[in-house]
Amino acid sequence: MIILRLAREEMGRVLASSPVVSSGTESDEGIFIDRSEIFVGEGRSQTIRVSWRFDASSVNLMDWIGLFDKSEHASTKFIDYKLVGSASGSTLLWNLTTVHLEKSSGPNFVFRYYDGLTGLARARSPVVHASTVPRVRLTDIVCTGLPSSHRPLRITLSTASSSLASLSSTSGSWKHL
Repeated sequence: MIILRLAREEMGRVLASSPVVSSGTESDEGIFIDRSEIFVGEGRSQTIRVSWRFDASSVNLMDWIGLFDKSEHASTKFIDYKLVGSASGSTLLWNLTTVHLEKSSGPNFVFRYYDGLTGLARARSPVVHASTVPRVRLTDIVCTGLPSSHRPLRITLSTASSSLASLSSTSGSWKHL
């Protein structure tokens, strides 16, 4: 038997990998992301897949995608941006770090696709909620009922984007994690 003890953190929302937000279909035009929530810990980053698809005749070499505060409407006030050139469709891997969060006035972001010639926004992604504070924290792990031949024990905890391995334990107990 394995017992996990959790402590609730009321300081923020838990943000782990979320299901696909907007994958679109083959005929859809727009900008799409693969998750709506992320947790960015100190010194760590999370990668979001940002995809776009438009008619090839409507894109140009100066098109770009920007990361913005959800409430920001000015195209010049981006937090980060990437040129996408004349590709009518592709995917970028966008690393979000605490630096991006520090440049923002809140935890909610959007990606916007801009026509580089006209300066007009062509598409906006769903909102991404980012946080540096977890709400649930693992405090203790206790393994009982395992034969002594399985000792020392080591536990690996994994999420969709990272994993953590414990130190070895002969008793099968990890306290005050």
